[in-house]
Amino acid sequence: MKDSKLISILKTLTSEEFKEFEKFTDSPYFSYGRDLSSFLRCIKGFYPEFDSSQLTEEALFSRLYPEKKFDPGSSINTIHKLSSELYKLSKEFLIYSEFRRDTSSRNIYLLNNLRKKKLYREFEKEYSKSELFNISDNKGSVNDFLNEYFLQESFLEYSIEKGNIKKAFDAILTAGEYIVISALIKGFRNIDTNQASEGFNISVRYNLPDNLINHLDSEKLLEEMKENEDRFYPYAAISYAIHKMKKYPDDTKLYFEYKDLVMENLDLFGHSEKYILFQTMINHCINNNKGENEMLFIREEFEVYNKEFELGIYKYSPDDYIQVNTFRSIIGCALDNGKMDWLENILNKHIDDLHPDQRKNMKYYTMAFIHFQRKEFEKALECTMKINFNFVLFKMDVKNLLFKIYFELGYFEQAYSVMDAAKHYISKTKDLSEILKIRESNFLKYAAELLKAVSGNKTADKDRLILNIEKESNITSKNWLISKTLEL
Repeated sequence: MKDSKLISILKTLTSEEFKEFEKFTDSPYFSYGRDLSSFLRCIKGFYPEFDSSQLTEEALFSRLYPEKKFDPGSSINTIHKLSSELYKLSKEFLIYSEFRRDTSSRNIYLLNNLRKKKLYREFEKEYSKSELFNISDNKGSVNDFLNEYFLQESFLEYSIEKGNIKKAFDAILTAGEYIVISALIKGFRNIDTNQASEGFNISVRYNLPDNLINHLDSEKLLEEMKENEDRFYPYAAISYAIHKMKKYPDDTKLYFEYKDLVMENLDLFGHSEKYILFQTMINHCINNNKGENEMLFIREEFEVYNKEFELGIYKYSPDDYIQVNTFRSIIGCALDNGKMDWLENILNKHIDDLHPDQRKNMKYYTMAFIHFQRKEFEKALECTMKINFNFVLFKMDVKNLLFKIYFELGYFEQAYSVMDAAKHYISKTKDLSEILKIRESNFLKYAAELLKAVSGNKTADKDRLILNIEKESNITSKNWLISKTLEL
C-alpha cells in the first residue's frame, strides 16, 4: 500500500493542498460515483510520510469498516478498488488545481463558451478585459504569445458570427503574428538544446526548428522588421542575439549586444522571462571566464547578479524559493569578486527566500566562506562543522574549504586527512561528472605538493608549480593555490 500510485501522489501534496483535496473529494460535483471521503480520512492519518508499518490493506479496512471481519481476499480487493478510484480523483484534482492557477486559459475557455451560447455582450465585456491577463510573470514568453494566439482565434470566430469581416481579417493576421513570433523564439533558442545535449553525449536528431533557422535569412528578416517598426522586433532580436552569442561564444561583442538589447526592452517582459534572460547572461559569463576574458566575465557575472537583486528577479517567480545551486553560484561569484560585505548583506536579506529545510545549512555554508575570505579561520572552521549537506557539490566544496582552513591554521595532519578523504570520495562516487572529478582531482594534486612543501617533507620548485597551476583550465581554487605557492 505504501508504494501505491495513490500514495505517490498524496506524498507530494502540501498541507494546504491536502485540505483542498479533502474538499474536492467531499464535493458531489467532482466525486461522482462512490463516496471516497471516508477512505481519504482513513489515509490522512498517515500523512505526510506515509511510511508507517500500519499502512496496510487490513488496517485501512478495519478503520473503514470496524463492524466487518477482514477477509484476505474480498477485503483487500475492496481497498484496492477504493485506492484506484481515489487515485483517479487525485489526478482530476491536479488538473483542476492547475486550471485554477492558469488565468489565461480560463479566460479563453470562458470566451469560447460565451460565444457558443451567443452571449455576445458578455463576450465583448470579457474580451475587453483580456489585456489584464497579459500582465503576467511569463509576459513576452512563447507561452504568452500562444495564449494570445488562442485569444485571437476566439475573437476571429466571434467576428465571423457577427459579420464583421474587417475585424475577422485583422484577427487572422494578428493570430498569425503570434504563431510566427513563437516559432522564431523557439527556433533561435533551440541552440540551447543542441549545446546541452553535448554535455550528455547525446546526438540531436533532425528537427524542424533547426531546419527553419538554418534556411532562414535571419539578418534580412530582422532588418525588415526593424524598418517597419514591427512590435515583435525586440522579441525576435533578443532571441536571435542569444542564438548568435551561443553559436560564437568567443565573440565578446555579441554578449554585450545581447545585454544591451535586454536592458533596453526590459519592460516588455514579465518576471519569469526576465529571470530567464538574465540567467542566459550569467551562464554565458560562467562558460567564458577563461583566457584573456577571464576577469571581464567574472566582473560581468557579479554585475548581472547584482542587477537581478536590484530588480527583484533573482528567482523564477515571486512565489518560488531560490534554488540552493543558484545560491551556491552567487556565493562563488561574490568570492571571485571579493564582495564579502555584499554577500553577507544578500544572505541576511534573502535567507527566507531559501526553502525552510535549507536555510540553516546555507547560512553556515555562506558564513564559512565569508569568514575564510576575511582570514577568520577559526570562525570559518566552526561554521563548516555545523554544515550538514547531502548535495554532492556542497560535499566537495566543504572538503575543499576544510583543507584550506587547516592549511592556513597550520593543522597539517588534519589537512592530510581531509585530502585523503576527498581523494577516496572522488574515486568511489558515481554522483560527480567526469569534468568535476578532474576539476577536484587537479586541486588535490597541487594541494598535495603545496602541503608537502610547507610541512617540510619536500622542497618545492615554486616557478614550476605556479606555471603548472596556471596552465590548468579545469581546477578548483586556482588563485588560492597560486597565492599560497608564492608564499613558500
